[in-house]
Amino acid sequence: MLFTTRDKKTAVKLASPNIVDVPEMDEDGAMQLLQKSLAEPVALAQQRDAKSLLRELTYLPLAIVQAVAYMNKNGIAPADYLSLFDEQEEDIVKLLSKEFEDDWRYSSVKKPVATTWLISFEQIRTRDPLAAEYLSFMACIDRKGVPQSLLPVDSSHMKDVEAIGTLRAYSFIVKRGEAMVFDLHRLVHLVTRSWLQKEGVLSQWGRAAIERPDDLFPDNEHQNRTEWRLLLPHAAFALRLDIVTQDDSRRRDLAWKYAMSLHSDGRYREAEVPLEEVFRARQKMLGEKGQSRDEEAVRLMTECIRLLTRKLGADHPNTLSSIRTLNSWKTENLDIA
Repeated sequence: MLFTTRDKKTAVKLASPNIVDVPEMDEDGAMQLLQKSLAEPVALAQQRDAKSLLRELTYLPLAIVQAVAYMNKNGIAPADYLSLFDEQEEDIVKLLSKEFEDDWRYSSVKKPVATTWLISFEQIRTRDPLAAEYLSFMACIDRKGVPQSLLPVDSSHMKDVEAIGTLRAYSFIVKRGEAMVFDLHRLVHLVTRSWLQKEGVLSQWGRAAIERPDDLFPDNEHQNRTEWRLLLPHAAFALRLDIVTQDDSRRRDLAWKYAMSLHSDGRYREAEVPLEEVFRARQKMLGEKGQSRDEEAVRLMTECIRLLTRKLGADHPNTLSSIRTLNSWKTENLDIA
């Protein structure tokens, strides 16, 4: 088993004394990666431009691989790509001016990754719009273990295959093993969301990231465990992203299915947060006048109380508050009491 981490304390805890320090890539290592990846090796006359490009990319493997993918796709030399890289400066400043918080402190490498990403993404948007849509969707769910079945459905299987192929060719996603499951690099995930925010479409894709898992989540029965376990991290990320408001019906449905699946999986503590979210949303729903689905609201609230009692106890403040809210509402609406 191999663990990778940027935290030395974590490495010592997990693997001491079998720890291998991996230093940052230097110019020689970066040049080897460039030469190995390019369809046409860098000629001697192009060495100077190639080294200048590698310095701009801060010798970061992800940025180098993405730059190479673009050069191979378009048949251009390092000097040509370097000129494109320089032209993106203003766009990168805008893209990163409201950067998302990055807990892994990648501040020194955001610019080259964002630049290479922007150059390739603009081309993808023009040539393969579905691939751009897939990446936009994936930026709003968990970046690891994305099953192809979770992606928005297109009418043409061939277009689906081509879109996935495009994203893999540009190293935006990496296939995990033999299954049709993909991972995104942390920085690709981050920069894509930043771009969506800058373009004013983050809410659109945030909603898609709520609705698509909600459509696919099966009942939390044991026989469906393989399916809902695959969806759990993506539902968790979309809910945590908090783009869709908590009183939205689709978000509430997903939070409920997510909580029930966690509960069925014996992950009771993790189920508390989405359960309480649903509890608060249903309290609000019961408190609103003119509900057209009163009986359904009472049924769901009763189920929520049952689970809160089981998990937190009958005397827990949340359980008691939920019971008071339901009883009060029934008193005011005697027709269904």
